[in-house]
Amino acid sequence: MIARHTAPGEAPGLWGAYRQWRVAAGSLADYVLPAPFLAPWEPAGSLPTARGATAMAGELSRRAGPGTALILEATPRLGLAVGRRLRASGWTVAPLFGRWPAPRAVLPVERLTGWLARTAEGVAGPLVAPGASPRHLCLLLDAERARRVSERTLRHRFDNRYEYATFLLPPPARLRQWDVARILWAGPAAIVPEDLEAYAEALVDAGIAVELTPLPARPARRRAVASLER
Repeated sequence: MIARHTAPGEAPGLWGAYRQWRVAAGSLADYVLPAPFLAPWEPAGSLPTARGATAMAGELSRRAGPGTALILEATPRLGLAVGRRLRASGWTVAPLFGRWPAPRAVLPVERLTGWLARTAEGVAGPLVAPGASPRHLCLLLDAERARRVSERTLRHRFDNRYEYATFLLPPPARLRQWDVARILWAGPAAIVPEDLEAYAEALVDAGIAVELTPLPARPARRRAVASLER
């Protein structure tokens, strides 16, 4: 097979992007889910943009003090838009998007693959010395993974909805080894999703505080920070 080289300014191939994400994720490398990177198409690379992403990244970063890891549960567009801004300010970010890459599926994957490929460009390695505890950890979760759809939609589209199993996220014991004492969990509402209730309970049982905070469904530039503070 002939290797395809990436031209300057062009998004890397998906499997190359997966490797780059793993390198950047450092200690979180094993939690970067590979599913969307297995798409059989070439990604149309584009940067994910979302109104309010810059303000939201700044507010979340301010609220996540020492010993705090961030779980950001949002649409992939918003999550990656915020995540790449966090990464630029020294955060370790891992995307946990488990959408199976079927064309015209219930959960769209075509644009997601382009966003993942483009945001992998220029990714540097982890900003910690080997053996040191990672700082400023962020897990990007898919808030649309259990989207409600009609029976008619299911008759015409591949159902690639999914749930998170506890083993897909860092175990509490590992987080404690990384000096994490608090989780700032930002999502569509200040509640733990049903598929992650067992994980949240395990965090609390391990002595890790879990703080839930809502994010706006459609953040606006002037409202993003205010919504986080409610």
